[in-house]
Amino acid sequence: MASNNIESISQRIEPYPPSENDDQTRSRTNENSSKRTSQYFAAFSATIGGMIMGTCIGWSGPALHLLRPNETDHSKDVFPISDLQSTFIASLMPAGALFGGMSGGFFINKLGRKGTMMYNSVFFALSYLCLAAAQNVWMLFVGRFLSGMASGITSIATPTYLSEIASPSVRGMLGSCFQLMVTIGVLYFSRNLDMGPFNVNVPRVTRLFVSERR
Repeated sequence: MASNNIESISQRIEPYPPSENDDQTRSRTNENSSKRTSQYFAAFSATIGGMIMGTCIGWSGPALHLLRPNETDHSKDVFPISDLQSTFIASLMPAGALFGGMSGGFFINKLGRKGTMMYNSVFFALSYLCLAAAQNVWMLFVGRFLSGMASGITSIATPTYLSEIASPSVRGMLGSCFQLMVTIGVLYFSRNLDMGPFNVNVPRVTRLFVSERR
């Protein structure tokens, strides 16, 4: 009787699964490491748009300061702007971001996250082309509005893309990289326009049509 109970109990007990050997464990570790490396690279590529967005945010302060009358010698390659025009230049970027943010969801559904970011680079390029080649204040208006459109789309597409490609263990870190790159863009542009304590001499092409202080 006792032997029958022991046999029935042993039949109900499931054997332990075979343990993984060192080769299998090492292979799985290498696979996870490779997957994270690709995620880091994809996140860095995507957040470059956030850095450009930061340059758009930080552009108006130093640029308008140099374009104001009596601040720069306007006799050569730049033109003075009035206080009213300065107000429009500063406010058109957030206005464009409003429309860009509302249209970002539409573009994501039609083009996908990655496709939206790729096509959005065209808006960034056109916006800075208008600013760099500006012949009158209306080109500045168009450039600032386009930069706002691109920034609004970026603020929707990039965080969504990062949250979808990142593993749960690194999702928070990669998600925070977007705002970090935006801040770096703001600081970079302020530094290259000789503002505040930086006062660094940079190539003229980086100044984007803003002349050096006399």
